[in-house]
Amino acid sequence: PRPRAPRTPHPPAMSFQLFPSSTKSTSTPDLEISPAPPSAPATHTTSPYVTGSSVLGLRCVDGVVLSSDTLASYGSMARFQTITRLHQVAPGTVIGAGGEYSDLQQILRVLEQDEIEQYCCDDGHGHGSRDLHQMLTRVMYGRRNKSDPLWNNVVVGG
Repeated sequence: PRPRAPRTPHPPAMSFQLFPSSTKSTSTPDLEISPAPPSAPATHTTSPYVTGSSVLGLRCVDGVVLSSDTLASYGSMARFQTITRLHQVAPGTVIGAGGEYSDLQQILRVLEQDEIEQYCCDDGHGHGSRDLHQMLTRVMYGRRNKSDPLWNNVVVGG
């Protein structure tokens, strides 16, 4: 018969970290063993915190009119009174969003990154309002499918 290879022990179920001991004694070593904290799963916002809701878009014969309020509430408290909810994201295109303000900032970062990519292409072509609307619907749908939705209602005008 062939000799068996020695079996390796399974890794321990818990990992340990060494921390300095708070009490000094001659009979115990200077370090003690404490269990590592368990890694928690990633959590997402289940409800918005800083919200504002009044954004209005009107289509006219000569173009569009967008308006919004400047108030953002933290819970039930009217906390931020000079928030800008309308942003020009491309020449001739403005977006406005009601809902969670940090999610609006995330949308603006996505659009700014897309604008940088368009500038780097240097082909003279930019996104119109229809293109930006379609991209935003894809971004928001993707986030909703990951169970981490953007808590916003967005108006695109241009």
